Amino acid sequence: MSKYRVFLFCLAAFLAGGIVAWGFAVNHYTRMITRCVDDSRITEMLLEVHALQSIRNGNITNAVEKLEFNLDWALIGLTRFLENKPASPIEQTDVKEIQKVKVYRATFPRVTGTQVDKDVAKVFDLLNAQLNP
Repeated sequence: MSKYRVFLFCLAAFLAGGIVAWGFAVNHYTRMITRCVDDSRITEMLLEVHALQSIRNGNITNAVEKLEFNLDWALIGLTRFLENKPASPIEQTDVKEIQKVKVYRATFPRVTGTQVDKDVAKVFDLLNAQLNP
């Protein structure tokens, strides 16, 4: 077998291995991302069930606190998205929805006395920076 054929065989084997590895990696990461999204949805559902159970049991204060907690964490979850402004420009429809949250939070301020307060304020600062470049 000539050196040229050996080279072509090795190149073909390398490319085939790369394609197979790429396929496995894409499949793995797709399953991992899907699982993260599913876990997030399950957690969200459980938090909503806890709030609904509190309402049904007549404990409105507890339900409101749970929903406020959920809102804080949903806002904090936006931090990375808003920090990555050039790569992820925010859609105008999303801006309107987040503005509703901002108005709600201004009307009903929540102070936990923890880092959460600073993290929520940071989200609104990032949103303002994106809206007013």
